[in-house]
Amino acid sequence: MDRIIEHGFMERYQIHRDLVENSHKRSEGYGVKKNTKYLPDGLKGEKQAQLLLENEELLRISKPFTETLYNYVKDTGFFIEVIDRKGIILNIIGDDDINQRSLDVNMRVGTDMSEKSAGTNAICLALEEDSPIQLVGSEHYLEIFHQFTCSSAVIHNEEGKIIGCINLTGWSHRVHKHTLALVVAAVRSIENQIKVQRQQSELIEAYNYTSTIMNSLDMGILAVDFSGIIKLINYGACKMMHIYKEEAVGKNIFNILEEDLALKRLFQKGEKIENKEVRIHVNNREKKFILSSSQTFDKFRNVSGNIIILKDINKVFRLVNQYVGMTAKYDFDMIKGESFQMLQVKEYAKKVSKSPSTILIQGESGTGKELLAQAIHNASERAHNSFVALNCGAIPTSLIESELFGYVEGAFTGARKGGYSGKLALADKGTLFLDEIGEMPLHMQVHLLRFLQEGKITRLGDHKEIYLDVRIVAATNKALREEVSRGRFREDLYYRLSVIPIYLSPLRERHGDIELLIEHFLKNKAILLGKEIPKIHDDLYARLISYHWPGNIRELENCMENIVNFDGEMSFDFVPEKLENSHRQDNSIQPKTKLQSLTQWEKEAIEKCLLECNHNFTMAAKVLGITRATLYTKVKKYNVKSV
Repeated sequence: MDRIIEHGFMERYQIHRDLVENSHKRSEGYGVKKNTKYLPDGLKGEKQAQLLLENEELLRISKPFTETLYNYVKDTGFFIEVIDRKGIILNIIGDDDINQRSLDVNMRVGTDMSEKSAGTNAICLALEEDSPIQLVGSEHYLEIFHQFTCSSAVIHNEEGKIIGCINLTGWSHRVHKHTLALVVAAVRSIENQIKVQRQQSELIEAYNYTSTIMNSLDMGILAVDFSGIIKLINYGACKMMHIYKEEAVGKNIFNILEEDLALKRLFQKGEKIENKEVRIHVNNREKKFILSSSQTFDKFRNVSGNIIILKDINKVFRLVNQYVGMTAKYDFDMIKGESFQMLQVKEYAKKVSKSPSTILIQGESGTGKELLAQAIHNASERAHNSFVALNCGAIPTSLIESELFGYVEGAFTGARKGGYSGKLALADKGTLFLDEIGEMPLHMQVHLLRFLQEGKITRLGDHKEIYLDVRIVAATNKALREEVSRGRFREDLYYRLSVIPIYLSPLRERHGDIELLIEHFLKNKAILLGKEIPKIHDDLYARLISYHWPGNIRELENCMENIVNFDGEMSFDFVPEKLENSHRQDNSIQPKTKLQSLTQWEKEAIEKCLLECNHNFTMAAKVLGITRATLYTKVKKYNVKSV
């Protein structure tokens, strides 16, 4: 065993001697003078400042360890150097006497200790061989170093690359094998700290990324421990609950949430919670959220807490409404019509759109009641919230209550898991359009009246009252006053709904709008069907104008789609009987009169009207049921004499 150790020692000694001899030869080859009294000048000024800046991390991390190392050798004739990967001195700390001696030979911050500049020394050999090195006396190439012993060890980063070294220099008679061991121990500590700090930096970076992601999410996120204490909260949750992060962290979640015993039991049992509606009191006001929760676990797989996700219930409802098509697409500019009746209705509806009062729209089927309701919503302060439509005549009587007011899980056989919010809740902060309100059963009218009076509902199977802010716009094609007198509609509900009544005239009474709508629908249907806009011959056009359109705009729209499909004609099966009758009646009234073209008829009508109105364009436009701008356009088109 001793022989192996002895052989190992001799082998290491031979390697060391060869390294020193080879380095001496290279130093001589570089032209380094052995008897020089000073080392070459190093980096100064801006270059030195740049050097220190580039090695700031190495200096910062190594500082506490070099100070600790110096405390071990203090007052024994040693100084410590921190060196960069190229062999340039970054920092010196040591005893005054030997430190002064190093300055005397120009060994200072910025000095180059590479083999080409300073000859053989422990610093350059350690960096070259990537191994701890100790030199003493004449093993150094320069004579000015023969008075010293130097022990150097290389510092690596977490990837194993050399970033510098630590050198401990002392008087040569102070040489000891443990000196190198001290340097190696210091270097290993520095390397470990580099790894720790890099890991911390990566963790901080990951945390910052996570925080940025969490704070950019349009939802509230909280992390709570097993007892419900909030450990983490994102910006979304703070904003939702009107609370500062510092106020929330450390508080119990149930001091913020309403004392919901069922929810508390779920947390205590550790059950997963999905989309549960909860109420939070914020500034003495109740706000509703959708809550989901998942458990977190420690390293032993024990439950350590919960991650809670809060979603603004109104935003959720708006998203749901958007996906199921419950959005208001139309505004007043999209409602076509230049007749006196339509201009008056639009002007009136624009004024009342800003009001929270209920509106009752009456008119025949197909007159555009829902379009007007959507335009009112989009012109109101509720435009950014939900527009929800419910056709009271399309839902079975047995289901209308649950559809309107919602229900909780288990309220009745077949109730969906998690319950259903109901159309009123979906329309919270927005508008609920109740189409065919005249078809609503009497027993349901009582519940709707109560909501209009009190602004709150109770879901089927629940006992909690929920306050909602919903504007009701109702519509009907029935004469509701007659329905009231016949006992089929509640009088008190009628007056509640008709705070703002609006009547939509049938198309046959809206002079000038038929022509406008024909042009509009022909263009739209042609685009939709990928066809050219057809030209309608005068005879068919005249019949379309004279037809009284019992189905109103909806019937006219379908008729135009048929005409586009048949390139300006109408399929035989589609021709309404009354359209044929109107044509036969026209012929029977004037059997011997040749049918004029529509353009000729329109030109003569304008000339006659202007003559009777003494060429007053404003008066003539009102008589014709068109705008002044349209009248001017037609006068120019037909070359009508206007004076």
